[in-house]
Amino acid sequence: MVTYALLLALVAIVVIVVIAALGDVIGATFCSVTYALMGANMPEIEYCETPRISCVGVANGATVSGPISLEAVVDDIRGPDNIQQVDFYVNDTLYRTEYISRYCLGAGDATCGGYNTSALANGTHTIRAVVHDVDGNTNACSVTFDVSN
Repeated sequence: MVTYALLLALVAIVVIVVIAALGDVIGATFCSVTYALMGANMPEIEYCETPRISCVGVANGATVSGPISLEAVVDDIRGPDNIQQVDFYVNDTLYRTEYISRYCLGAGDATCGGYNTSALANGTHTIRAVVHDVDGNTNACSVTFDVSN
């Protein structure tokens, strides 16, 4: 009888440790499974809500030369402290990661510094910004433009 109670207590401790260690993974899996089962009918669950992002600055389809500015304007239902980082990709290559708001391609200062396109060959290029929140959710925006240096 004592051995059975001890075994149950040990199992309970292991379950608690696993849940604590894998909480984010379990939560993300729960969100994925719930969405797969319910699709558009899924109830709003804060943990599952992806952060919102929009690319502001250089216009989609613009022809540019020299420096351009691009800012990722982000928002999360759980507040700004829930944003972990924004990754900027130039032509699918990671260029910069910003951890503090203003999330800018050039530099995260008050002016949202420019990115110099002179390093790019003439032609069509894409910049993609990917926001990550602390819950493991991501979202992205992108801008495609033509360089003519």
